[in-house]
Amino acid sequence: MSAWVHDVAEVDDRTPIPYSLSERHWDGGSSVLLTPVEVAAFARVSVDRVQAAARSGALSATKVGRCWLIEQFAVVEWVDDRVARAAARRRVLAAPLLEAIAGRGGRAACGVVSGSADDKALDRATCEGVLTEQMADRLATRLLGLTPLEVWAKKHQVT
Repeated sequence: MSAWVHDVAEVDDRTPIPYSLSERHWDGGSSVLLTPVEVAAFARVSVDRVQAAARSGALSATKVGRCWLIEQFAVVEWVDDRVARAAARRRVLAAPLLEAIAGRGGRAACGVVSGSADDKALDRATCEGVLTEQMADRLATRLLGLTPLEVWAKKHQVT
C-alpha cells in the first residue's frame, strides 16, 4: 500500500484531505479524488447526505479505511441527476399554457390527439391548475412551438 493511501485511511470522513492529496490519482487515472466534506460543499448538501449516497450506491465512491473517496466526474453526474429530479418536481401555473392553446383554436388545432399522453397531461393541468416544469416545457414546445419562457413571459409581460 502506498504511503498516501495509508494516510487517507487515518483521516475521518469529516476532515478534509489536504488539497494536494485529493489531486493524487489512482492507477495513473486522470480524475480528481474528493472527500465527502469537499463534495458536500460543492453540492450544497450535508456530509451525512453525501455519505448516505455513497453507501447506497447513488454516488459512485470508494471507501478507504473510514474515509470515502469520490471521483470528480461521479460528483458531477450525481449533482446533475439531483437537479433533473428536482426540476421534475417543481410546478408552474397551467393557466398561461391553457390560454395559449385556447387562443390557437384549442387542443385539436394544436395537434393534441384525444386520449394521448398530451391530452391526459392537459386534463390534469386543467383540474389541478399546475404542471411540472418538465411537462410545461414538453407541452409548450410540442404543441405551440414556443419555449416555456415565451408562454409564461407573455402572461406576466416580462420582456
